[in-house]
Amino acid sequence: IYIAAFVIYYIIVLKFALVYYLIIDRPELSVIQLFKTSNYLMKGNKGRFFYITISFIPIMFLGMMSYYIGLLFLMPYMQMTFAQFYINVVEVEKAQQESNAAAYQAMQTYATE
Repeated sequence: IYIAAFVIYYIIVLKFALVYYLIIDRPELSVIQLFKTSNYLMKGNKGRFFYITISFIPIMFLGMMSYYIGLLFLMPYMQMTFAQFYINVVEVEKAQQESNAAAYQAMQTYATE
């Protein structure tokens, strides 16, 4: 039962992993809008984020074996990796929106001719 609870918990965490970065990037959004935006941005990116998170587990064990001193260096590195992930997701989303807008405009031009 603990494993099922952990899986459900982690699925929810994956959906809302970008909320902290959205709060800083877009403070004008309400709390509900922040969670909806995070959920929208994580569609198709949950696997990437999960892989990034899992890739830190061996390094965390090494950090714990050094009496947690290694974690002093690992934790900022992890946070910067997650921040870069957020920047990448936002840039890809903007590029897709621009591409869709250009395609829609071309379709409208073609339809009026």
